Amino acid sequence: MAGPDRKGCGFGQIRNVKTASCVWATRSNKNDISNELSDEAVNEKLHQVIKLLEAGKEKEAKTVLEPPLLAGHPHAQLLAAAFFYNGDLLEKNRSKAMELVRLSADQNEAKAQYQLGEWLIEDCSDTCPDIKEALRVLKA
Repeated sequence: MAGPDRKGCGFGQIRNVKTASCVWATRSNKNDISNELSDEAVNEKLHQVIKLLEAGKEKEAKTVLEPPLLAGHPHAQLLAAAFFYNGDLLEKNRSKAMELVRLSADQNEAKAQYQLGEWLIEDCSDTCPDIKEALRVLKA
């Protein structure tokens, strides 16, 4: 079986054939029991990503991270968001980080909801343009 069309897309993205644009995948059925069963396996892979990164094996870490990201797993999206946000494993890109953390939060990932709220208010000083969204996700 062929994998998703990725031609011209960035790390972890697939091509949307309808719009001919690159997008992040999401789970098709968020309440499917198979999703719950896969959480444990995905979390094991994500721990492996961290260990590989700590060992300086960035290429291998990316190779392990990408399949659950392509599958739209919210835990993988949250980890990739942190990598994009901080520039640890992936090139620093706050826009991609925010897209991924929002997708993960939209899939009811509590840690992503909290992280999104934190990132939305992080740069606030006198004004905070994203405060309403931040309060909404922090209350979730």
